[in-house]
This record gives sequence, C-alpha cells and structure tokens, in this order.
Amino acid sequence: MAALQGMGQLELFNALFGAERVLGGTILINGQQAHFAGPSDAIDVGIGYVPEDRKIQGLALHRSGTENASIPIVSEFSRLGVVDTATERARVDDAFSAVNLHPRALHQTAAEFSGGNQQKMVLAKWLLTNCRILLAFDPTRGVDVGTKHEIYGILRRFAEGGGGVLLHSTEVPELIGLCDHIAVLYRGQINADLAHGEATEETVGAWMLGSGEHARAVA
Repeated sequence: MAALQGMGQLELFNALFGAERVLGGTILINGQQAHFAGPSDAIDVGIGYVPEDRKIQGLALHRSGTENASIPIVSEFSRLGVVDTATERARVDDAFSAVNLHPRALHQTAAEFSGGNQQKMVLAKWLLTNCRILLAFDPTRGVDVGTKHEIYGILRRFAEGGGGVLLHSTEVPELIGLCDHIAVLYRGQINADLAHGEATEETVGAWMLGSGEHARAVA
C-alpha cells in the first residue's frame, strides 16, 4: 500500500483491524464477509497488526517481553484465572527465536530494548497467535539497516508459509522489493494496482501524486 501521508492509509489499516468504524464497503476474508466490533474480533479471525507507533500502540513498555508477546492469547495459557507461566514462556521463546530476538527478552521489559528489537517483539507477538493476515504499517521505520533486512525476512517467511501481508511503507523502493502487488491510495481511493514487474519508483510516485495516467501515457 503506497500513499503520501494523510491519504487514508492509517484509517484503512485501523478499519481492517476493527479499531475504526467502517462506514462503507465490505471486508472479505476467504470470500466471507467479516464485521468487526473491535480488534478482538479481528484477532479471532486471524488478523495481526503491526501499528504505526510501536511504543504506544504495539507494546506495554514496562512489561516483560513474555507478557507483551502473550497478550493477544493469554487465555490459552490460563486456567481458572491462573497463568501457566512455564508453557507461556516456552511458546514465547519459540516466537522470539523465529524473529532472532535474544532470550533475555523473555524477562526484561520492552523499554530496555532498541527500537529494532522492540519491533521484532511486536512481530513475534502476532506470530505467536498463528495469524493468517498481517497488517504491517511502516514496520521498518526508525530501525537500523540490519534489522530492516531481518524484518524483510520475517515478512517473506510469513508469506511463503501461506500468510497474507498488507504492507504500507513510506519507502517506495521497499514496497517494490517486497510486494507482489502495489496498490496506490490517493485521497482515500485506490487509484492503481501495479504488479511486481510493472511497478517502478517513477510510476508509483506518479500515482501517489494523482498523475499516474499522465506518467503512463508519457512512458
């Protein structure tokens, strides 16, 4: 999903996660219409969301990595209100290993980690839920180059394993390198759907500015 700031991409992602009211249109999952009263409904049908601000929306910074990662499915580790911490920790450890996050994250608070490792913690949280759809809103913003490539690998493996990723990035080359299709949002409307081989920085940029048809005619 390519778009200039303020073109409706944030509202779209929030709506797909049940965090914003849908005023029109439909959400289809495997051909079936879905209605979300809130994020818990989206989680229940297998949607995960890497939000715009990991520190405010993605993590409880003063909680341990284990607590952060298990939040969406903590009920799976609970019985009569008591959490089976050994099982919880073992499952979270597997998820952290999948994103190359150090085991100390099991016990240390999210605030003690770098921005890149915090983002991997957010990704691990959704991998732990076995979600089928991952909404990733600018997931590499503010992380170092090495961590960016780790996140690319995580997203690719998720897709190769049968998951679907809706990715928004402010970096057009990132979208071109990762995505099978690039939808361009302009003034709240999708005005282009470019296949992997068709998308270039120039064509995507032109559609983002609302002049894609002109750019295509010139080309």
